[in-house]
Amino acid sequence: MLAISECLDMSLDYMMFGEQTDEEARRQENDELAVIHILSGCSKQQRDYAIRLLKLYIASMQISQNPL
Repeated sequence: MLAISECLDMSLDYMMFGEQTDEEARRQENDELAVIHILSGCSKQQRDYAIRLLKLYIASMQISQNPL
């Protein structure tokens, strides 16, 4: 489980209990703000493409974690 938590950049507590520490919440917020900052510097076309690409990536990760 430790290897999985490191790979996913998640704490074991979060994996087991679904709770997020204050540090993890701050890190998540910083990551989200970084994405917003990057997207704010893009043209509308680039932003739309980046969002579609991110959605596709997330969907593919969910499929690979839950194989049929």
